[in-house]
Amino acid sequence: MRFEDHKKLFELEMNVASNAEALRFYTICEENMRNGEHHRQKQNLEEQQQEQQEIATRIRDFKNWICPPLWHESLDRAKAQRSPSTGFWLLEDPDFQVWLSNTMNSQTSLGPKLMHIKGKSLSKLHKS
Repeated sequence: MRFEDHKKLFELEMNVASNAEALRFYTICEENMRNGEHHRQKQNLEEQQQEQQEIATRIRDFKNWICPPLWHESLDRAKAQRSPSTGFWLLEDPDFQVWLSNTMNSQTSLGPKLMHIKGKSLSKLHKS
């Protein structure tokens, strides 16, 4: 009988030990699951924030694209950088004077005649 009691006691201790081990294992697993869930939530939050930033960037880019630039600011900057005699060669050029007077005097149904200016050379593109 005594041996049987020791055997039962040993089995109980083993059960308690294995139950304690199982409880420790369960606690560790539960903690890992919570940490994993926290990590997933953090990842989801970061992904949502990144997606919101991308959307905000797209909206800003679209607004910049759809809203025309303020042309008068560019014109003012260009005027400020202009040398005092810039373009006078064109206005004084005899070919330009002839072209201008012909354009001012006779408008065709296609609109005004065109002149191509490249560097400091002129060429007439539309003659009538």
